[in-house]
Amino acid sequence: MQRTDSESVIKALRLSILLGPNELHYLLDRFKLCGIYFKQFEAKDYHLLGSQTLLVWKFTRKPFLRFFRKNLGFFESVKILMQEKHPEILQKMVSTINKPT
Repeated sequence: MQRTDSESVIKALRLSILLGPNELHYLLDRFKLCGIYFKQFEAKDYHLLGSQTLLVWKFTRKPFLRFFRKNLGFFESVKILMQEKHPEILQKMVSTINKPT
């Protein structure tokens, strides 16, 4: 069976997260790619994506906020990842994103 391009990207992102979840110089760009391919991830990967979301929020908050203010559609995937296990952090994210700059 031949892999599609998106399957290859998902596999690479999954491996990148597993092998270097705290590599700050890759964190935001990898997170953005995960957002682009979010619908192709399986639900079993959501814990990985959720952990990356927490790290992005903690270590790259200003770029995170700039990105989501310009790309609010991507924030829907963050809501899916955060609503069950981290609703308080999601609420803080939403209120921070909605604050005037």
